[in-house]
Amino acid sequence: MSTKFFTTKTKLAEILHTNLQLVVLFPRLNILLGFGEKNIEQYCKKHHLSEDFIVLMCNVYTFNEYQPSHNDIINVNNNNLIQFLLSSHEYYLKERIPHISKHLHKTIINASQDISNIVLQFFNEYQKEVKKHFRYEEKEIFPYMYDIQNKAKVQSKNKTLFEKHHTNIEDKLNDLINIVIKYLPSQWQNQDRISLLMDLSFLLQDMKKHAIIEEKILIPYIKYLEEL
Repeated sequence: MSTKFFTTKTKLAEILHTNLQLVVLFPRLNILLGFGEKNIEQYCKKHHLSEDFIVLMCNVYTFNEYQPSHNDIINVNNNNLIQFLLSSHEYYLKERIPHISKHLHKTIINASQDISNIVLQFFNEYQKEVKKHFRYEEKEIFPYMYDIQNKAKVQSKNKTLFEKHHTNIEDKLNDLINIVIKYLPSQWQNQDRISLLMDLSFLLQDMKKHAIIEEKILIPYIKYLEEL
């Protein structure tokens, strides 16, 4: 049985029932809760949003087997895509990661100095990798996209740079999760450990989806712009 992907006629509430993780994606798409029975088309018309872009993001974020068509890619609006990615960066750096950092410091306060240092070191390294990746996109990739759209003469960017940054990000977060699972001392409150693992796992899955959006939309879109 083939997967039923989202369309402009899909109700926003149905989308969240299908994938509740989209509740953290909706604000980045300028969709606020309280939309009642509205579908994507109705909500976007009322709030002057791009329904095709929102359908595309929700499908890529939800369905691993979803592959945007060539028309999906070439019809992406440059500003919409960049603003979405910038909103994602802000969400990770100002909301999600600080939340986990506070939780982490609170949870390990009773752990041994050695364990505390190791956990905090891994988390700090992870934050550095995330900031490095986002800084590269904001200083290099996004201006490059505007330049090629405006027909400026520029040097092509190598997509392996995206892949390298994402691999480092995921590896470091996996390392931290592994430490929490295997090596934190038994005196830790079990509920604190579970809650922290849930936070880290949610962030990992969200960042993986972020990487897929870049792989399936951003990189093909840049390639399309380069070939114009």
